[in-house]
Amino acid sequence: MVAAFVIGILASFSATRDLVAWASPVGIQPIHIAFWLLGVGAIYTTIMQGLRIRRFESSSPNVEFDGLSPAQASMGTRQGYFYRLAFKNTAKNPSGQNSTALAMTAHISIFDNGGDMVDDWEGRWAILDEPLSYGEIWQLNRYDLQPNNQQVILDIGFRFQGESQFQGWDNFHYLSVGQPRRCLGIGSYKIRVLLAASNITKKEWWFTLNIPNEPQADDLKQVEIKRIKKPAIHKKDSQP
Repeated sequence: MVAAFVIGILASFSATRDLVAWASPVGIQPIHIAFWLLGVGAIYTTIMQGLRIRRFESSSPNVEFDGLSPAQASMGTRQGYFYRLAFKNTAKNPSGQNSTALAMTAHISIFDNGGDMVDDWEGRWAILDEPLSYGEIWQLNRYDLQPNNQQVILDIGFRFQGESQFQGWDNFHYLSVGQPRRCLGIGSYKIRVLLAASNITKKEWWFTLNIPNEPQADDLKQVEIKRIKKPAIHKKDSQP
């Protein structure tokens, strides 16, 4: 369709002399023909820009939630249960860097049932190395998510074996031994995960976090996380 349109444009230019010759006897001035040609050129430019925009949008990163990814691990002399979320990039027409979610970060916020924020932090991507210094944390909080439908895992929090209390997990844990994040006690909470990258609009997901009265079964199902629609949060909360 575009090729045919271009051929038509070129044909119109090649016929300009004949058009002028025809138009003069009937009172159509060359200036009118010039305006007509400008209009045709503007239409062509608009069409081509629209095609380029659609092509760019179809190759843009498309980050989606891809389920839960819990894990069990030794933490010193104790067993820990990690609660994690999986995301992937499902760009429709991958085209290298244009389709990669560049320097993607995750901001995690926890709310109680009253809507008050009880904790928030920058999330840790499990695929990246552990920080060796505080200066590395800024970089390790960022990840380039390729458009290959492969999962990247975001740590949310953990609990120790035999305990109900839940703690958020981030890169500072590796350098702040004895100074964990706030412990969340028995009850129900809401989690907001806000993902951002240098080339995508911020996108958020919401989850419920349920911590039971006491460990009924000491396994990964002890703490329950489920995805929900965005709830009504009436309290004032910080926006990263």
